[in-house]
Amino acid sequence: MKERKVLTLRMDPSEARETEVAARAEGVSVNEFVREALAARITERRKDESFKRRIAELIAEDREILERLAK
Repeated sequence: MKERKVLTLRMDPSEARETEVAARAEGVSVNEFVREALAARITERRKDESFKRRIAELIAEDREILERLAK
């Protein structure tokens, strides 16, 4: 079995209920429904040039911090 990271998700009660009903309508667990939604969102964002620029900026920032810590 794949290793999984457990996350806590805080939602308004109405959002939680909508998610539960949508998952049931799809015939999947809430966990699977949320994972699929997140995967779709990430796939969508990867096509966005602005998003990719922000990721590149974060990589550069992290690299600077890591290099400083390594000294």
